[in-house]
Amino acid sequence: MKSFFEVIKLEIKEDVQYTFGFMISVAVQPIIMLINIALFTSLYSYNGAETIKGYDLGQMIWYFTATHFIWVIVFNFTDHRISERILSGELAMDMLRPMDLFTYELGLSIGLRITALFTELLPGLLVYSLIYFPSFMSLPSVLKFICTVLMAFVLMYMINFLAGLFAFILKSNAAVTGIKTMLMMLLGGSYIPLEFYPQLAVQILAFLPFEYIFYWPIQFFLNTAASNAPGAFIRVLAIQAAWIVVLYGLCRLCWRQASRHFCAVG
Repeated sequence: MKSFFEVIKLEIKEDVQYTFGFMISVAVQPIIMLINIALFTSLYSYNGAETIKGYDLGQMIWYFTATHFIWVIVFNFTDHRISERILSGELAMDMLRPMDLFTYELGLSIGLRITALFTELLPGLLVYSLIYFPSFMSLPSVLKFICTVLMAFVLMYMINFLAGLFAFILKSNAAVTGIKTMLMMLLGGSYIPLEFYPQLAVQILAFLPFEYIFYWPIQFFLNTAASNAPGAFIRVLAIQAAWIVVLYGLCRLCWRQASRHFCAVG
Protein backbone atom coordinates (compact mmCIF):
# COMPACT_ATOMS: atom_id res chain seq x y z
CA MET A 1 0.00 0.00 0.00
CA LYS A 2 2.89 2.36 0.78
CA SER A 3 4.33 1.91 -2.71
CA PHE A 4 0.89 2.62 -4.19
CA PHE A 5 0.74 5.99 -2.44
CA GLU A 6 4.30 6.71 -3.57
CA VAL A 7 3.17 6.26 -7.18
CA ILE A 8 0.37 8.77 -6.58
CA LYS A 9 2.78 11.28 -4.99
CA LEU A 10 5.29 10.97 -7.83
CA GLU A 11 2.57 11.53 -10.42
CA ILE A 12 1.34 14.63 -8.59
CA LYS A 13 4.88 16.04 -8.41
CA GLU A 14 5.30 15.50 -12.14
CA ASP A 15 1.91 16.96 -13.07
CA VAL A 16 2.38 20.08 -10.92
CA GLN A 17 5.11 21.11 -13.36
CA TYR A 18 2.47 21.34 -16.11
CA THR A 19 -0.27 23.22 -14.27
CA PHE A 20 -0.47 25.80 -17.07
CA GLY A 21 -1.77 23.11 -19.40
CA PHE A 22 -4.41 22.09 -16.87
CA MET A 23 -5.58 25.66 -16.36
CA ILE A 24 -6.04 26.46 -20.06
CA SER A 25 -9.54 25.00 -19.86
CA VAL A 26 -10.37 27.44 -17.04
CA ALA A 27 -9.93 30.18 -19.65
CA VAL A 28 -11.58 28.31 -22.54
CA GLN A 29 -14.66 26.85 -20.82
CA PRO A 30 -16.16 30.24 -19.81
CA ILE A 31 -16.30 31.14 -23.50
CA ILE A 32 -18.19 27.92 -24.20
CA MET A 33 -20.49 28.64 -21.27
CA LEU A 34 -21.26 32.14 -22.57
CA ILE A 35 -22.13 30.64 -25.95
CA ASN A 36 -24.43 28.12 -24.24
CA ILE A 37 -26.09 30.90 -22.24
CA ALA A 38 -26.87 32.85 -25.42
CA LEU A 39 -27.98 29.72 -27.30
CA PHE A 40 -30.25 28.23 -24.65
CA THR A 41 -31.68 31.57 -23.52
CA SER A 42 -32.84 32.16 -27.10
CA LEU A 43 -34.11 28.59 -27.41
CA TYR A 44 -36.16 28.70 -24.21
CA SER A 45 -37.47 32.17 -25.06
CA TYR A 46 -38.46 31.10 -28.58
CA ASN A 47 -40.35 28.08 -27.26
CA GLY A 48 -41.89 30.04 -24.41
CA ALA A 49 -41.01 27.17 -22.11
CA GLU A 50 -39.70 27.11 -18.57
CA THR A 51 -38.42 23.57 -18.99
CA ILE A 52 -37.35 21.42 -21.93
CA LYS A 53 -37.23 17.65 -21.42
CA GLY A 54 -37.28 18.27 -17.66
CA TYR A 55 -34.40 20.78 -17.59
CA ASP A 56 -34.89 24.42 -16.70
CA LEU A 57 -32.68 27.05 -18.33
CA GLY A 58 -30.00 26.99 -15.65
CA GLN A 59 -29.78 23.20 -15.61
CA MET A 60 -29.52 23.03 -19.40
CA ILE A 61 -26.71 25.63 -19.44
CA TRP A 62 -24.85 23.81 -16.71
CA TYR A 63 -25.40 20.35 -18.22
CA PHE A 64 -22.46 20.73 -20.58
CA THR A 65 -20.29 22.40 -17.95
CA ALA A 66 -21.02 19.45 -15.67
CA THR A 67 -19.95 17.15 -18.50
CA HIS A 68 -16.62 18.99 -18.58
CA PHE A 69 -16.28 18.58 -14.80
CA ILE A 70 -16.81 14.85 -15.10
CA TRP A 71 -14.12 14.60 -17.78
CA VAL A 72 -11.78 16.50 -15.45
CA ILE A 73 -12.39 13.91 -12.73
CA VAL A 74 -12.47 10.65 -14.72
CA PHE A 75 -10.01 11.23 -17.57
CA ASN A 76 -6.77 9.22 -17.69
CA PHE A 77 -4.11 8.15 -20.19
CA THR A 78 -4.06 4.46 -19.26
CA ASP A 79 -5.03 3.17 -22.70
CA HIS A 80 -2.38 5.33 -24.41
CA ARG A 81 0.34 4.49 -21.89
CA ILE A 82 -0.09 0.74 -22.20
CA SER A 83 0.16 0.98 -25.98
CA GLU A 84 3.29 3.14 -25.77
CA ARG A 85 4.93 0.74 -23.32
CA ILE A 86 4.33 -2.20 -25.62
CA LEU A 87 5.70 -0.34 -28.64
CA SER A 88 8.77 0.89 -26.75
CA GLY A 89 9.43 -2.38 -24.95
CA GLU A 90 9.12 -0.73 -21.52
CA LEU A 91 6.37 -3.16 -20.57
CA ALA A 92 8.98 -5.86 -20.05
CA MET A 93 10.48 -3.75 -17.24
CA ASP A 94 7.02 -2.98 -15.85
CA MET A 95 6.37 -6.68 -15.42
CA LEU A 96 9.43 -6.95 -13.16
CA ARG A 97 7.94 -4.48 -10.67
CA PRO A 98 6.53 -5.85 -7.40
CA MET A 99 3.37 -3.87 -8.23
CA ASP A 100 1.23 -5.18 -11.08
CA LEU A 101 0.39 -2.96 -14.05
CA PHE A 102 -3.28 -2.55 -13.08
CA THR A 103 -2.41 -1.14 -9.65
CA TYR A 104 0.48 0.96 -10.95
CA GLU A 105 -1.65 2.60 -13.64
CA LEU A 106 -4.44 3.19 -11.13
CA GLY A 107 -1.99 5.11 -8.93
CA LEU A 108 -0.88 7.23 -11.88
CA SER A 109 -4.50 7.98 -12.80
CA ILE A 110 -5.40 9.01 -9.25
CA GLY A 111 -2.38 11.31 -9.05
CA LEU A 112 -3.24 12.89 -12.39
CA ARG A 113 -6.82 13.61 -11.33
CA ILE A 114 -5.87 15.00 -7.92
CA THR A 115 -3.75 17.59 -9.71
CA ALA A 116 -6.60 18.41 -12.10
CA LEU A 117 -9.00 18.76 -9.18
CA PHE A 118 -7.06 21.67 -7.70
CA THR A 119 -5.82 23.30 -10.90
CA GLU A 120 -8.84 22.86 -13.16
CA LEU A 121 -12.08 21.80 -11.47
CA LEU A 122 -12.20 23.98 -8.34
CA PRO A 123 -10.98 27.19 -10.06
CA GLY A 124 -13.34 26.46 -12.93
CA LEU A 125 -16.32 25.94 -10.62
CA LEU A 126 -15.65 29.33 -9.03
CA VAL A 127 -15.34 31.13 -12.38
CA TYR A 128 -18.41 29.48 -13.94
CA SER A 129 -20.49 30.20 -10.83
CA LEU A 130 -19.67 33.89 -11.16
CA ILE A 131 -20.88 33.80 -14.77
CA TYR A 132 -24.11 31.87 -14.10
CA PHE A 133 -24.80 30.89 -10.51
CA PRO A 134 -25.97 27.25 -10.13
CA SER A 135 -28.96 27.99 -7.91
CA PHE A 136 -30.31 24.48 -8.45
CA MET A 137 -27.53 22.89 -6.40
CA SER A 138 -27.94 21.74 -2.80
CA LEU A 139 -25.66 20.06 -0.28
CA PRO A 140 -27.33 16.63 -0.73
CA SER A 141 -27.04 16.89 -4.53
CA VAL A 142 -23.34 17.80 -4.27
CA LEU A 143 -22.64 14.88 -1.94
CA LYS A 144 -24.49 12.49 -4.26
CA PHE A 145 -22.53 13.85 -7.20
CA ILE A 146 -19.22 13.29 -5.41
CA CYS A 147 -20.13 9.68 -4.58
CA THR A 148 -21.28 8.80 -8.09
CA VAL A 149 -18.46 10.59 -9.91
CA LEU A 150 -15.84 8.75 -7.82
CA MET A 151 -17.45 5.49 -8.89
CA ALA A 152 -17.46 6.83 -12.46
CA PHE A 153 -13.70 7.41 -12.18
CA VAL A 154 -13.18 3.73 -11.37
CA LEU A 155 -15.43 2.67 -14.25
CA MET A 156 -13.57 4.89 -16.70
CA TYR A 157 -10.21 3.63 -15.49
CA MET A 158 -11.20 -0.01 -15.99
CA ILE A 159 -12.65 0.63 -19.44
CA ASN A 160 -9.45 2.43 -20.46
CA PHE A 161 -7.33 -0.38 -19.03
CA LEU A 162 -9.25 -2.90 -21.15
CA ALA A 163 -8.86 -0.64 -24.20
CA GLY A 164 -5.13 -0.49 -23.47
CA LEU A 165 -4.88 -4.27 -23.54
CA PHE A 166 -5.96 -4.23 -27.19
CA ALA A 167 -2.43 -3.00 -27.88
CA PHE A 168 -1.19 -6.53 -27.21
CA ILE A 169 -3.01 -7.51 -30.40
CA LEU A 170 -2.94 -4.30 -32.45
CA LYS A 171 0.33 -2.80 -31.11
CA SER A 172 -1.13 0.70 -31.54
CA ASN A 173 -4.62 0.99 -30.10
CA ALA A 174 -5.24 4.57 -31.27
CA ALA A 175 -8.24 3.55 -33.40
CA VAL A 176 -9.79 1.53 -30.58
CA THR A 177 -9.29 4.42 -28.17
CA GLY A 178 -10.89 6.90 -30.56
CA ILE A 179 -13.92 4.70 -31.19
CA LYS A 180 -14.23 3.95 -27.48
CA THR A 181 -14.24 7.64 -26.54
CA MET A 182 -16.80 8.53 -29.21
CA LEU A 183 -19.14 5.70 -28.17
CA MET A 184 -18.85 6.55 -24.48
CA MET A 185 -19.77 10.18 -25.13
CA LEU A 186 -22.59 9.30 -27.51
CA LEU A 187 -24.11 6.50 -25.41
CA GLY A 188 -23.37 8.04 -22.02
CA GLY A 189 -25.19 11.34 -22.44
CA SER A 190 -22.06 13.47 -22.80
CA TYR A 191 -22.95 14.95 -26.19
CA ILE A 192 -26.63 15.58 -25.41
CA PRO A 193 -28.95 14.58 -22.54
CA LEU A 194 -30.40 11.09 -22.90
CA GLU A 195 -33.91 12.54 -22.66
CA PHE A 196 -33.55 13.55 -26.32
CA TYR A 197 -32.97 9.93 -27.36
CA PRO A 198 -35.80 7.56 -28.40
CA GLN A 199 -37.31 5.74 -25.42
CA LEU A 200 -36.24 2.33 -26.72
CA ALA A 201 -32.63 3.53 -27.00
CA VAL A 202 -32.75 4.88 -23.43
CA GLN A 203 -34.00 1.53 -22.15
CA ILE A 204 -31.19 -0.32 -23.94
CA LEU A 205 -28.49 2.12 -22.79
CA ALA A 206 -29.52 1.54 -19.16
CA PHE A 207 -27.90 -1.91 -19.45
CA LEU A 208 -24.53 -0.42 -20.48
CA PRO A 209 -22.03 1.25 -18.12
CA PHE A 210 -21.65 4.52 -20.01
CA GLU A 211 -24.58 6.51 -18.63
CA TYR A 212 -23.34 5.74 -15.12
CA ILE A 213 -20.11 7.57 -15.97
CA PHE A 214 -21.69 10.71 -17.42
CA TYR A 215 -25.47 11.00 -17.38
CA TRP A 216 -26.25 10.02 -13.80
CA PRO A 217 -23.48 11.98 -12.07
CA ILE A 218 -24.67 14.98 -14.11
CA GLN A 219 -28.24 14.39 -12.89
CA PHE A 220 -27.12 14.53 -9.28
CA PHE A 221 -24.98 17.60 -9.96
CA LEU A 222 -27.97 19.38 -11.53
CA ASN A 223 -30.32 18.17 -8.78
CA THR A 224 -32.89 17.11 -11.40
CA ALA A 225 -36.24 15.47 -10.73
CA ALA A 226 -34.84 12.15 -11.99
CA SER A 227 -32.03 12.28 -9.43
CA ASN A 228 -34.52 12.94 -6.62
CA ALA A 229 -36.78 10.02 -7.50
CA PRO A 230 -37.21 7.55 -4.60
CA GLY A 231 -34.28 5.13 -4.50
CA ALA A 232 -32.51 6.68 -7.51
CA PHE A 233 -29.23 7.34 -5.71
CA ILE A 234 -28.96 3.86 -4.18
CA ARG A 235 -29.95 2.23 -7.47
CA VAL A 236 -27.28 4.12 -9.42
CA LEU A 237 -24.59 3.32 -6.85
CA ALA A 238 -25.59 -0.35 -6.89
CA ILE A 239 -25.40 -0.53 -10.70
CA GLN A 240 -22.06 1.28 -10.71
CA ALA A 241 -20.73 -1.17 -8.10
CA ALA A 242 -21.99 -4.13 -10.14
CA TRP A 243 -20.25 -2.84 -13.27
CA ILE A 244 -17.04 -2.28 -11.30
CA VAL A 245 -17.08 -5.92 -10.19
CA VAL A 246 -17.70 -7.13 -13.75
CA LEU A 247 -15.06 -4.88 -15.31
CA TYR A 248 -12.52 -5.71 -12.60
CA GLY A 249 -12.96 -9.39 -13.36
CA LEU A 250 -12.51 -8.71 -17.07
CA CYS A 251 -9.41 -6.59 -16.43
CA ARG A 252 -7.78 -9.34 -14.37
CA LEU A 253 -8.74 -12.09 -16.80
CA CYS A 254 -7.62 -10.20 -19.91
CA TRP A 255 -4.39 -9.03 -18.27
CA ARG A 256 -3.55 -12.59 -17.23
CA GLN A 257 -4.05 -13.85 -20.77
CA ALA A 258 -2.25 -10.91 -22.39
CA SER A 259 0.76 -11.05 -20.05
CA ARG A 260 1.16 -14.78 -20.60
CA HIS A 261 1.15 -14.25 -24.34
CA PHE A 262 3.60 -11.35 -23.97
CA CYS A 263 6.00 -13.45 -21.90
CA ALA A 264 5.73 -16.37 -24.31
CA VAL A 265 6.50 -14.16 -27.31
CA GLY A 266 9.28 -12.37 -25.45
